[in-house]
Amino acid sequence: MSRLANVIRWEVTLQYRYKFYAVTGFVVFFWVCVLSLFPGISRTNSGLVVPAFFAINLNITTFYFIAGLVLLERGEGIHTALVTSPLRDFEYLISKVVTLTLLATLESIAIVVVVLGGGFQWTLLLAGSFQLAVIYSLIGFILVLPYDSINAFLMPSVVYVTLLLLPLVEHFGGLSRVFFYLHPVEPALVLMRGAYISSSWGELAYGVVGGLLWMGICFLVARRRFEEFLVRRVAV
Repeated sequence: MSRLANVIRWEVTLQYRYKFYAVTGFVVFFWVCVLSLFPGISRTNSGLVVPAFFAINLNITTFYFIAGLVLLERGEGIHTALVTSPLRDFEYLISKVVTLTLLATLESIAIVVVVLGGGFQWTLLLAGSFQLAVIYSLIGFILVLPYDSINAFLMPSVVYVTLLLLPLVEHFGGLSRVFFYLHPVEPALVLMRGAYISSSWGELAYGVVGGLLWMGICFLVARRRFEEFLVRRVAV
């Protein structure tokens, strides 16, 4: 446990060194300014606007941040030292996912509170945000590993992000929810909608169980990719 705590502290230091917290501050300022221009729309339709905002905004602080971290570490040769160290793959993943999830959740909650105030169920919004941030972080890690530079990753990442945001079509009434029940983002959207709009126990149970299943699946796949693209690549 002490080793994991040390790794988390190092991760925070690394993110600070790479200016991720400065970028987060700019993102908060940007979104507060933009959303403040539409107070009537956002307050009237919070059950639609807030989950959609989380789905889009968390992409930056989790999906793209973890991709950037992995590529920056690769460029500095950190992965070579990592593979020969006693640090385990799950400790490496947990340190990144935990720090980015906390950063992304605090950032998004702060924006919503500043712009819209309270008036929502904290437990459901935090649970949905936590699920989404963890899943985005792990998917970002899984997808970035084959790439050697951020430039090479940027173009295909647009496709990846578009696929991740597909449930927003259903969220705004474009398609039936049935088409998206197996999508990794849908359970989190259900929980975050429930923070503003009354939802059935069945929907909330789906949100909790579905989110936990997707987090578990993504974590297992991420560990396999760690072995395939970090351990074996360095060994070769």
